[in-house]
Amino acid sequence: MSPDPSYRYSAFLPAFDDVKFEPPTPFIHVDPAARALQLEHGGEGQLKYLSGTQITTITPAIGDEVIGVDLTSLDSSARDQLALHAARRGVLVFRGQEAFLGKDAEWFKNWGNHFGRREI
Repeated sequence: MSPDPSYRYSAFLPAFDDVKFEPPTPFIHVDPAARALQLEHGGEGQLKYLSGTQITTITPAIGDEVIGVDLTSLDSSARDQLALHAARRGVLVFRGQEAFLGKDAEWFKNWGNHFGRREI
């Protein structure tokens, strides 16, 4: 549906194609932060993926800047810890991620699937 051209600011109005999407497929979600929290409560240490890094608190209530982590090298457990860290601090900023940015779309899809949707 196109915006009304007689309206002076019609170029700034949202426009929507007549696109229909299939209903979403069921999926299973297991919170990776919850897995890390279980290990932490089991005495396995707190956020080991941050060892050897420099962390700067952005504000007391929200956000950390993390320097010294290569996101491409994180194994499943470390990504769980990353999810827990993000859940606690809300915003995480990672510097120096050229290797991460150099990955292809399929790699990003697989990496991101760790944090959410898994098809049944």
